[in-house]
Amino acid sequence: MQRLTCEQAVFACAQGDVRMTKDVILSATTRKNLTAIQMAEAKVARISEKMATGQRVNTIIDDPRNFTEASALLTRTKNLSRLLDGIGQNVRAIDVALSGTEAIYDMLDQAETVATDSLDKLLNNETDPKVVQQTLSIAGANLQDVIAGDNPVGYWRMDGNATSAGSTGGINGIPQNGVTFGGAPLYTKGGGPSAEFDGVNQGILIPDSVDINLANHPERTVELVFNADTVAGRQVLYEEGASVNAFTIYIDNGRLYAVGRDAGGWGPPNISVPINAGETYHVAFVFDWATTQRFEVYVDGASIGSVPVNANFPPHSGDIGIGYSPDSTWYHDGASGAPNYFDGRISDVALYNTAMTDADMQARVDAFVSSQAVRYINVDYQALIDEIDNLAEDAHYRGINLLMNDDMTTYFNETYTNSLLTEAEDFTVNGLGLFSFNFNDEDTVRDIIDRVQNAKERVRAFGTTILHDLSVIKARNVSIEQAINTHKAGAADLTEADLNEEGASMLAANTRLELSQAALALATEFDRAILSVLTAGQ
Repeated sequence: MQRLTCEQAVFACAQGDVRMTKDVILSATTRKNLTAIQMAEAKVARISEKMATGQRVNTIIDDPRNFTEASALLTRTKNLSRLLDGIGQNVRAIDVALSGTEAIYDMLDQAETVATDSLDKLLNNETDPKVVQQTLSIAGANLQDVIAGDNPVGYWRMDGNATSAGSTGGINGIPQNGVTFGGAPLYTKGGGPSAEFDGVNQGILIPDSVDINLANHPERTVELVFNADTVAGRQVLYEEGASVNAFTIYIDNGRLYAVGRDAGGWGPPNISVPINAGETYHVAFVFDWATTQRFEVYVDGASIGSVPVNANFPPHSGDIGIGYSPDSTWYHDGASGAPNYFDGRISDVALYNTAMTDADMQARVDAFVSSQAVRYINVDYQALIDEIDNLAEDAHYRGINLLMNDDMTTYFNETYTNSLLTEAEDFTVNGLGLFSFNFNDEDTVRDIIDRVQNAKERVRAFGTTILHDLSVIKARNVSIEQAINTHKAGAADLTEADLNEEGASMLAANTRLELSQAALALATEFDRAILSVLTAGQ
C-alpha cells in the first residue's frame, strides 16, 4: 500500500481525492480546518456572484418567495412598457390631426374671406373677376335606369298614375283631388314624365306597408326630382310619419329642407339649402342606423349636411304623402298638422330600405342633369376647398385618420378594459357640408358663407376635443411610467444586493479563508512534528 506524507494527505483532502486519502487518518484539527476552508471558499463564491450580478436573489433557490414576486412585478413592467408604445403612437396620431385641423381652419378662414368679397360685389352690382362659368359635360345612364337598377321598394314614375314600379310592387298611391300625371319631363337626359300639383289641395297618399312604415327599417333612402312654381311658404314634397316619428322633405320660404326625427332619441336636424323657383333639383335623404349612424341630406348629389342618429327608426302608423302631408309631421322648427300642399311638379319618387352612398348619389346626378350643366364658381374659393380635401386625406398616421372618420382607442391597462375613445370627424368638403356653386346668386353665396362659418366652428370644437383627449392620454402616460418605475423598484427591493454590505461580507469571508488556511498550515506543521517524533530512531 502506498503511504502518504501528512502534507500529501492534506493536499489530497483539499482536492477531494478520496481514492488517495481513504486509508489516511487526519487529525481532528486538520479536518476542522479543511471544513472551514471549504465553507469560506463557498461563501466567497456566493458573495462574488452577488457582487457581479448586483442581485442577492439570482435563482428561485436563493429565495423562492422573493424571486417569484419579483418576476411577477417585472412581467407587469414589460406589459406596461408595451402599452406605452401604443400610447406614444396614438399621441402622434393626435398631433397629426391637430396639425390638419389648424391647416383646414386656415383654409376655411380664407374661403370665408373670398366668399364674403364675392357677396359684397354682388350686392354692389360689381363684376367679380374670380367668378367664372363652368360647363360640365355629363355622360352615362339615364336616371330611371339607375333607380330601377338599385331595386327600390317603391318607385312612383308619375307616368299616368301613381302605381309603384318598385322591387316588391303593389304599393300604389291614391291621388287626391285630381293630380295631373304624365307631364313634361323635368330633365332632358332620358327624363320621364312628371306629376303636376296645384298647391291648393292635391297630393298622393301612399297606403301603409310593412315595406315602409309598419316595420323596423335600420336603413332608408328617399329621393325625388322636383321643380317648384314658387318657393314661398311651406310646401311638402315627401312625408311619412306623424308628430312622434317622421321623415320629411319640404320647401320653406326659399330653402329646401329634409329632416328626420325619432321621439326616443334624435332630431329634427336643421339641414337646408337655398333654391329658386323654376329650377329642377334632385333631393335625397339617407338614414343609416346600421352602419354609419347618420342622417344625411343630398341636393344635386352633394351632401348639404348630416347629423348622428342614436336609434333605429321604429314602426309607425303615420301616413305617407307625396306633394302634401296627410297628417301631422315634423319640420326643423317643430311639429305641425297643416297639409302644406306643394305647388309645382315632381317626378321619380323612389324609396329604398338600404342606405345609398356618396357614389350612388353622384351616379343619380350624372344621370338626371342635362348633357351640358352650367355652374358659376369662384376659382379662388374652389381652390381653397379642394385643398381642404387634400389636407383631410393627408392627416393620417399609421393608418389612423381622425379627420376622415377613423375613431381611435387608447388602452391604459394590460387587460384592455381601461381605455379612451377618440371619436373622429369627417372634415372633407362633403363631410363639412361645403359646396362651391353658384356664385352668381346672393342667397346661395350667403348660404356658402354660413356653411363655411359652421364648418369653422366644427373644426375649432373638434380641435378642443382632441386636445382634451391628448391631455388625458399624456397624463395616463406619465402615470404608467411611474407605475413601471414603482414596479421595477419593488422588484429591486426584493432581489438587489447592497454592494456595500456585500463588500463587507466579502472582506470578512476572505479574512476567514485566510485564517482557516493559516490554521491548516499550523495544524499540518504540528502533525508533521508529531510524526517526526514518533518515527525517530526507527
